[in-house]
Amino acid sequence: MDEYKVAIIDNMGNTNFIGGGNEFHSDCLLNFAHEKYSDYEVFKKLSYRHSPEVISFFFVELFQDIVFLNTSSKKHANIGILLLPRELGDNQREVLLQFLDTIKDFKIGLCTDLRIEKGSLESKESYSLNNETPRELVEKYLGIGGR
Repeated sequence: MDEYKVAIIDNMGNTNFIGGGNEFHSDCLLNFAHEKYSDYEVFKKLSYRHSPEVISFFFVELFQDIVFLNTSSKKHANIGILLLPRELGDNQREVLLQFLDTIKDFKIGLCTDLRIEKGSLESKESYSLNNETPRELVEKYLGIGGR
């Protein structure tokens, strides 16, 4: 996952890894949106000046996509933000759990119940306690048993 900026698991369970190098997260997301969702006006109104979380909000809310932002850096390796839709499809759930196994050494923030309030993105946020893996954190949120 290190070489990608963003992973998107769409509502059919397909995983797309996008971006890399010095590309900004916002640019990666918008380029992908313009290719995959070109009919949606909202993506034409957003720019690289919008935060990746705000752009991701529209993937999550409009299409029930799962978005993982790889925010790792040389200074702080293996960290990221996972944004989940309110409901996951069965295919999506299994793919998500498999994906989480590939980033088991990451520290992640889990953002759920996304909403825009007064122009700002708001969400419920969860973080690993007691060195939980990303999968354990998400399984706890989903209310499913761990391994």
